[in-house]
Amino acid sequence: MTSATVCSEICGDGIISAAQTCDDRNSNSGDGCSSLCLIEAGYSCVGTSNSTCSPICGDGNLISPGTCDDGPNDNTGCNSTCKGFASGYTCSGGDINTASVCTELCGDGFITA
Repeated sequence: MTSATVCSEICGDGIISAAQTCDDRNSNSGDGCSSLCLIEAGYSCVGTSNSTCSPICGDGNLISPGTCDDGPNDNTGCNSTCKGFASGYTCSGGDINTASVCTELCGDGFITA
């Protein structure tokens, strides 16, 4: 009697298949594509072969290498690249679950809304 062959997906082979939403050729979580080959919160991944994942800027989740993310408030606190502050603002805090908090600077020579 022969036994049936069981096939399964391989996470980390660089090929997206069936239930996978990404595959970045490793099985590490915390880099955008989880150890189960699912896109992690706060990331966007592209490519059907060897996915490239990067943090989403403007979603209110601060992920390195970003330094500031206050959500979809482009240039009213954090700048549009999430790597600094817009003119006339200072920001602090933020992590994968929390947006940065930004306040207007007074006396810096910039008039903001």
